[in-house]
Amino acid sequence: MLINSKGNFLLLGIIILLAVGVAGTTVYFLTKKTPSVPETPKQEVPEQPVSQEPEETTSAQPKESTSTEEIDISDWKTYRNEEYGFEIKYPQESKTIIKDKSCVFFDLPEHYVVLHSKSGEVAITLPILKEFEIRVIEDFPPQFCTFKGLRETGMGEHVIEDPRIVQLGNLKFEKTRTSAMVAGPDYYPTYYITSKNNTCFILTCTLHYHENVLSYGVINKSDYSWLQEKWHQMIKEERKFCDHIVSTFRFIE
Repeated sequence: MLINSKGNFLLLGIIILLAVGVAGTTVYFLTKKTPSVPETPKQEVPEQPVSQEPEETTSAQPKESTSTEEIDISDWKTYRNEEYGFEIKYPQESKTIIKDKSCVFFDLPEHYVVLHSKSGEVAITLPILKEFEIRVIEDFPPQFCTFKGLRETGMGEHVIEDPRIVQLGNLKFEKTRTSAMVAGPDYYPTYYITSKNNTCFILTCTLHYHENVLSYGVINKSDYSWLQEKWHQMIKEERKFCDHIVSTFRFIE
């Protein structure tokens, strides 16, 4: 009986020890922290700049004038020369002087420009005068129908710029700008020369202004050179008007 009691007590002790061991093991694993794996530091990729197309910039430079292209010729008159087989358009307000069939003169409408003096104290109205002439020379070999050839026959002017071939309308012309030696420095003729069937056609467009506007105390000497400079700038624009008239010249059958 005693043996059975001791055996039971021993068995109970073993059970208690096993229970304590299991509980301890459980508590150990429950409380044990999983070792943290060090994270690889995240490298920041530098932000790449976004590629941008260069912005289109608008130049501040003034555009070239297109006054010639904007001229309305719907009310222009047409001069027709049956004898020499050509025609040309000209402004309605022009005065036409027909010297003979081989020389036609157009007194084109004046163009007025108001300019203020450099000092700003004086404003003047500057009339730009325009004259257009067509001369016809018969029985003239085409190889001599050039500015050089005509000058040798007595045109009597000197060249400011080299003659060049230009296309105006449907025809090609030899064009040159000269300064009239006799008329004075305030005259600016431009010549356009072409030929057909041994006939030479000389178209002359002359621009000038009233000299007395500058000569009788309208402006002072300090403003004179400035006005001359402004005048030369205006002449460049007015020459486009001459080109436009010449572009209406054509031969007729």
